[in-house]
Amino acid sequence: MNDRERKRTGNKPKTTDKNVSAEERFASIRPFKSEQINAKTNAETNIKSNAKPAKTQKPKAEDIKRFLEDDEEAIETKQKKPAVKGRVIGEINKTPNKKNSKKGKKGKKKKASPAVLLIAAIFAVLLVLSYFLMRIEYIEVEGNILKTDDEIKMLAGIETGSHIWLISKKRAENAIETDPYIQSADIVRIYPNSISINVVERPVAAVIEGISAYAVIDESGYVLSIDDAAKYDDILRVTGMGASGYKVATYLGDENDFMARTLLSILDAMNKSGIKDDIKSLDISNPMSIKMQMKSGIYVHMGQSDNAQEKLQKLSVVLPWLSESGYCDGTVDISVQGDPVYSPPSTPTPVPTETPIPTQTPDLTQEVTAQPQVGVTPEDSE
Repeated sequence: MNDRERKRTGNKPKTTDKNVSAEERFASIRPFKSEQINAKTNAETNIKSNAKPAKTQKPKAEDIKRFLEDDEEAIETKQKKPAVKGRVIGEINKTPNKKNSKKGKKGKKKKASPAVLLIAAIFAVLLVLSYFLMRIEYIEVEGNILKTDDEIKMLAGIETGSHIWLISKKRAENAIETDPYIQSADIVRIYPNSISINVVERPVAAVIEGISAYAVIDESGYVLSIDDAAKYDDILRVTGMGASGYKVATYLGDENDFMARTLLSILDAMNKSGIKDDIKSLDISNPMSIKMQMKSGIYVHMGQSDNAQEKLQKLSVVLPWLSESGYCDGTVDISVQGDPVYSPPSTPTPVPTETPIPTQTPDLTQEVTAQPQVGVTPEDSE
């Protein structure tokens, strides 16, 4: 390769073809710097002397080895330093001016539009007004029969004047449900200033009479309250169990309590037969001979609690007939198989009759007074 071709190609080695041998590659490359200078001086002297340029010597093994090492090192540095697009190499490590960067950041900030500021101001005003407008003024209680509105409000702990967002619904519901008479409670916010409390109460099923206490229970045997005086005149009264050993907000006995299981089975049979409201009292002092008294005055002999629902179903058919016939006493026996048996009282009740009002009789012995005759003397009468 002559000098003109080397200048045109940039004196760069050809390294693209991997299959070319090292000697062939070395033959087509530029010489080292020292060799370039020598070649240039020789060329100039040859031109002046009009002599032919000297022939290039055949490369030695040491030169080929040195070239290969330089070539591999150049390739590795080229791979390690990727080219930076759009920037000069000298600007890569150049630290930016702080003043210029701050000015650039300030210039990039955008001012908020008037519409956005107006919307934010309106939202802030509405938020402030809502805080003062959403104060509780009305508290409504629904579903309560046994408990008054004031009692439920006191249990909830919600007062008028409080903010509607600051009350804890879950805490208030749990507080209401601590009352044994309340089965569940649900609190609803009614915007902007009202609270609705919906409760579900446990219905009173019976009152167990004791010597000095009365235990009120529901249909499942849950003890609602224990009072020292009878305040439930229209509720079924249960005798023969006693009211000691019971606790409020607990269930009667356990599965091994025979008397409790007997009472609950009879209560369930009364509800299913539909005559619970017609029964005045229940005596289970003798579980083998259970007795009841109806509000009409008729006594019922039930016997054992076996097949209680079937027995009370038969009784519900007989009671209307007895009422229409005018029977208000006696005993209905439903303990035997078959139809119920009605027995009148052993000593019939005397029927009161109206006492007749005595009439006045005339008095026949009346004194007769003689009237003197006018113009007649006693002597003339003789």
